[in-house]
Amino acid sequence: MAAGKPVVTANKALLAKHGMALAAGAEASGVALDFEAAVAGGIPIVKTLREALVGNRIARVSGILNGTCNYILTRMADEGLSFETCLAEAQRLGYAEADPTFDIDG
Repeated sequence: MAAGKPVVTANKALLAKHGMALAAGAEASGVALDFEAAVAGGIPIVKTLREALVGNRIARVSGILNGTCNYILTRMADEGLSFETCLAEAQRLGYAEADPTFDIDG
C-alpha cells in the first residue's frame, strides 16, 4: 500500500488482528483494501453496501455475515441436526475450513 498498490486479502486472521491499521494505511495511500472473500464470501454484502446502496444512509448492519455459520445454523434449525453433524458436513462440502476456528469462534 505504501507503494501505491491496492491489496486484496481473504485472510480472516490478518484482518482481525491488523484490519484497522490496514484500513488506515490504505486510506493514507489512496488505494483499495478489498476483503470481501474474508467477510461474507458466500454472501456478497460488502460490495453491495459499498456500491449498490451508496446513496442510502445505513446506520448498522446486524446479523451473521458468515457463510459457514449460516449454513450450519440453517441446517440445525431446519433439520434439527446437531452442531457437530452440520460442521462435519460443511467441512466435507468445503464450506468450512479444515480448522474452522475463525468461522465458529469468531
